[in-house]
Amino acid sequence: MKLSRFYIAIPALLLASALSLQAQSETDAFRLSQTGLAGSARYQALAGAFTALGGDLSAIAYNPAATAVFHNSEFLYTMNVNSRNVNAQWFDRESTNKKSGFHSGQVGIVASFFDRSSDNSFNFAFNMNQSYLYNRGVSIASGRPTDYSLADYTAACTPDGMAKDDFWPRNGYDPYNTPASWLAVLGYQSGWTSAKQDAYGPYYASAYEYYDQSQGKYLPYGPANSKLQFSESGCSRNYDFSFGFNFKDLIYTGFSLKYVTTSMRYQSEYNESFPFNDYLNLRNQLFTRGDGFAFSVGMIGRPTDGLRLGFALESPTFYRLTDRFDAAGSSRYSQGVDKDGKLLPEKEWYYDAQTPQNAYYVYNLMTPMKASLGIAYTYKNYGLISLDYSVTPYSMMHLSDDEGPLSSDNNAISKHYLAAHTFRAGVEVKPISRLAIRLGYMVQSAPSKDIDAMGKTNSEGGSIVAVSGTIPHFEMKRGISAVTCGLGGYITKRFYTDLALVWSDQKSKVYTFPTIYNNSGNAVITAPEAINLHQRDFTATLSLGIKF
Repeated sequence: MKLSRFYIAIPALLLASALSLQAQSETDAFRLSQTGLAGSARYQALAGAFTALGGDLSAIAYNPAATAVFHNSEFLYTMNVNSRNVNAQWFDRESTNKKSGFHSGQVGIVASFFDRSSDNSFNFAFNMNQSYLYNRGVSIASGRPTDYSLADYTAACTPDGMAKDDFWPRNGYDPYNTPASWLAVLGYQSGWTSAKQDAYGPYYASAYEYYDQSQGKYLPYGPANSKLQFSESGCSRNYDFSFGFNFKDLIYTGFSLKYVTTSMRYQSEYNESFPFNDYLNLRNQLFTRGDGFAFSVGMIGRPTDGLRLGFALESPTFYRLTDRFDAAGSSRYSQGVDKDGKLLPEKEWYYDAQTPQNAYYVYNLMTPMKASLGIAYTYKNYGLISLDYSVTPYSMMHLSDDEGPLSSDNNAISKHYLAAHTFRAGVEVKPISRLAIRLGYMVQSAPSKDIDAMGKTNSEGGSIVAVSGTIPHFEMKRGISAVTCGLGGYITKRFYTDLALVWSDQKSKVYTFPTIYNNSGNAVITAPEAINLHQRDFTATLSLGIKF
């Protein structure tokens, strides 16, 4: 059925908070700050509960005191197969996307200089961990009408005083180099929005107006159906160069310098359909690449023979990143009329536009720091139990470029993001000396506030979440949990192998565009209902190690 409504003009003062002009936003900062349960098979099988244990190359990335625990030099290589299942639900429609792949998840070496006469040692280690994997896709349609279109949102982000001619390039003038957002320029060039006039002056509104018999006039319509498709690929990797000192197997200390790389490709396509086969299309492509550095310090103490206590502090990662991006928009609107009230000819129904090619933006991201505490108990050679707690204050994320801090994005980060609390537990039992059986569990709290709670506390007007460039879609993730298990054992005196199985689960909400509020906190452009995502991962990991 057709769905119509009255247009509500949006004050120009809301524009600054409705859309970030840069190529990144608060949600992009979080996406690039994520880490996962990654590393060696033993590390994963115990759910990463290694702050107080050490003795594993992957543990060095989280507590460099782990370097000091080794009594022998070791080399370790890890490979894994990951299967990712993303279930999407939008209104009463559902879809499922599955992706899988083989990855080299870890490689490292530790050189141990252990003096058995004094029980002291100086150790050095290098380790590479694949810390996060971007590999998923979503495709789903609403299957029903919604009140507002992306055209309404784009019109609300368009400056009222901008002349129609200023949306088009001319000698010495580029509309993409003005205070207007790229989405506003692309939307007008693509035919989504049109210029209007009322008693208060000029403004921009959705172009999708249809004649309403009950009202006897043309009214803006929301789309009869909407469809969103997006995909992510790429990964982040940590390269740790660490040093550890062991004092008589009582106190272990460590320091690590971390080099971090990230490469992520995001592609999306969004479509809306209207009466008379009219449509709106938006395609986006974003490629982010960069590197950075961080450092960490840690300590493990053994107050008794079996008890171990651990502490680690990891600095923020200081990234230098480059976004390369482009977007294209198109439309069909068949109900436009000329000054005499006659329908326009068919050749004027269609619009196509594209943003400048080879556009890029260079900026800096400071990820949050991380603090970890751990306690573990090892019972001779029969087994162990380990518990970890860590906190990651995502509200500390900070964006800047060569001109200084990106204040609006950083303010949004501090308001919307929280400290994520992570609890890990691992148990290892050795029924025989050469075989270990392992179980683990990990749970992490939500890194951000619920978006509905954000709306209730809004008092400044504008959109609650500032999106970036020409990408109006955004995702808010909830907590994550994982169940793990594994086996490990020595094949020879020096050669060993470990196997881990990990099942993880995380939910999130994706919005096709943000809701916009007035100064009283009332919604004036309402986003469609969120797309609910449920991501389930299964990872099988194999590690091969040798002592020398």
